Amino acid sequence: NLAKYNGNLDEARMYNRALTPAEVSNLYHSAPGPVAYYPFEDASGTTSIADKSSHGLNLTTSGSPTFVPGKYGRAIKFADGSLDGASLSNALYKMNNYTYGFWFRYDTGFDGSFRQIFSLYGASDRQPGLWRYSNLNCFHSVADPGNLGFSCIGPTGTSTYWQTGKWYYYSQTKNGTTLTAYVNGIKVATTTVSDPMTTSTTPTMYLGKSISYNSAGISLDEFKLYNYSRTGGQITEDMNAGHPLGG
Repeated sequence: NLAKYNGNLDEARMYNRALTPAEVSNLYHSAPGPVAYYPFEDASGTTSIADKSSHGLNLTTSGSPTFVPGKYGRAIKFADGSLDGASLSNALYKMNNYTYGFWFRYDTGFDGSFRQIFSLYGASDRQPGLWRYSNLNCFHSVADPGNLGFSCIGPTGTSTYWQTGKWYYYSQTKNGTTLTAYVNGIKVATTTVSDPMTTSTTPTMYLGKSISYNSAGISLDEFKLYNYSRTGGQITEDMNAGHPLGG
């Protein structure tokens, strides 16, 4: 008996020749590029942050962010509690599953207020949103307007704390109802969130200052945003500037 397939298909391809085992392996391990990629190799005093993906989603700066030595090349630096930031509204930022990742260094400790690091602002600033915690040296990470996510996430999991002046690679994925945090390519925490997220047609992406929060005192480098959940190996490649673990 034949029945219709009850499921999903993605990235279907057909070739007019037999592929070699190596070609099949390469296809299996390949993945779409980022929706947005900001290496922050921009000139000091610029009002535009160049997107090095294929989508041209250049950010417009606010306040007076500066460019400093980063993990690779240059990084953007936001002053603590300031109006420093960069933003853009675009329909490509509307996504349900996602991955974002970046190198960062805390330049100042907590100051008693929640400070914005990253947000996709649609129906709220929590789709997702990432803050420096008000009175702890950790991230407050929320994946949807219902405030589900990680209340305090740090280098080795929940309720652990970042060192000021040290570079870390932080990445977060959402795959259905599963939210996962990685630090330096290592999975450190998972939790359950809402699915699908509620968002607007044209969200605004914020780095640093957002509508409701001033910026954290932080330097960012190699920020990438994907519209799907990356694997641990792919996150390691992003962390290593495109090279696999050990490569």
